Amino acid sequence: MVLALAVIVLAGTVLAGLLLFTQTSLRGASSYRSRTDRLQRSEDALSFASASLRRPRGLSALPDGNTQPRDGLLGLAGESVTRAYRTSTVTCVGRAGSGQVEDGGSYTDRTVDCTVADEQGTVLEATILFVDDRGTNLGSSSRVIDIRVRT
Repeated sequence: MVLALAVIVLAGTVLAGLLLFTQTSLRGASSYRSRTDRLQRSEDALSFASASLRRPRGLSALPDGNTQPRDGLLGLAGESVTRAYRTSTVTCVGRAGSGQVEDGGSYTDRTVDCTVADEQGTVLEATILFVDDRGTNLGSSSRVIDIRVRT
């Protein structure tokens, strides 16, 4: 009788431990998924903002390598641009020297520092380079040269 009671108590203790471990694992997985989803939404917003800053609206490539006009060009030094994408807001500020006119009328590539935030606060900080080929092919390419996760 005592042996049966001891086995029941031992089995109950083991079962309670397993249930507690399972509950903790499920809660941790839910938290991980929530964080991953938030990070993915922020990366999508950063891609959207990058695409919208890459080329000025209505700009077509000029033949024979002429310098393109800077009208409507975004991401110039000190200029702040904000883009909203779903639940995220991206704010990009041109670094010093970004898109500045050089001798001969050409200008430098644009580099912007961007911050992505959502309703819970800042999620990402990134630096994006827009290659403008000295003004002959604005936004010919872009790449994220630095990214920091802040969640």
